[in-house]
Amino acid sequence: MGYETKVYIGTASDFMSENGKRYFMTSAMVDLCKVDYLGYNPTEREAKGIPIFMYGSDGDTKILEDKYGEKLYALPIAEFLERLQKCDDGLYIRYRWLIQLLHSMTKIPRKGSHGTQPTHVVLFGY
Repeated sequence: MGYETKVYIGTASDFMSENGKRYFMTSAMVDLCKVDYLGYNPTEREAKGIPIFMYGSDGDTKILEDKYGEKLYALPIAEFLERLQKCDDGLYIRYRWLIQLLHSMTKIPRKGSHGTQPTHVVLFGY
């Protein structure tokens, strides 16, 4: 059994936070379909990630958890990419797309008005 999973790529803002959660600014999203969070369990996501919130496509709806009731955490892109590459057997094209996208994004520092911010990924079950 697996969950329908999207991977959001972006930045966990260090200048906008509420109740201990940072706002996640999305740069890209890849729909991986049914992959069960790539083996990340909730405890591991909490230990390795930064608690975040996002806004829905309407720009007003605050999202604090995914459709399965899991809290959202921004995971470091390098660690996530390493895990994804271990899961990749070369047969699932969506992994190939995501791996190439993440590789390209690790080479570009994200500079904004508040300095350089690291890129993160968020696993979202839908």
